[in-house]
Amino acid sequence: MTRQARTRRASNSIARNLMLAPAVMAMRMPLMTAEAGGSSVTSETLGAVSEKLTAFAEGAAAAQFAWMRSSMMLPFAFMSARSPMAPLVEMAEEITAAALAPAGRQVRKNHRRLKGKG
Repeated sequence: MTRQARTRRASNSIARNLMLAPAVMAMRMPLMTAEAGGSSVTSETLGAVSEKLTAFAEGAAAAQFAWMRSSMMLPFAFMSARSPMAPLVEMAEEITAAALAPAGRQVRKNHRRLKGKG
């Protein structure tokens, strides 16, 4: 499988995972609404906030690593007989997929966990 095919496959997987975000929000809404009336914060809300911060940090680190790897390979990609824009498009796809992968995994985990509670 080529690098471009792997990136596209990863992007499709991330998109499927991120489409579960509205369902996860809908499942969490009753918990947060019930919590809004009280003075205490539940572990669900604390977990929701901390997992977003963790996914953001992981995504930022993965995007930086993907950018470094792609930028080192960019001169070799430009020497190929393809379009001059093709390596830049592939680079952008790889960086985007790397940045969004942690968020997609977390949304999928949350969906499975919250679906099991109901």
